[in-house]
Amino acid sequence: MPPLPRRLLVDLMLLFALLTTPWWLWSILSVAAAAYFSRYYELILLAVLYDLLYAPQTSLFPAPLLLSISACVVYGILCFLKRYTRVHV
Repeated sequence: MPPLPRRLLVDLMLLFALLTTPWWLWSILSVAAAAYFSRYYELILLAVLYDLLYAPQTSLFPAPLLLSISACVVYGILCFLKRYTRVHV
């Protein structure tokens, strides 16, 4: 299967997982997809969507877009690590 349909299929599966599974399962799947595909910007877009839909509005820990910021950090780390591997597509 060519990379683009495979990537689109993974994007749709992650979107479904974002809407139906707990945050920790969705996070593990999205980090795995970001590690596999090169330049996986969808990780950040889906994290922003998750924060807009499900982020709690509490004063206990007032950090809007916490998962989005975490996704940017994870994306940066993965981009650095991918330079030394040949796993990504």
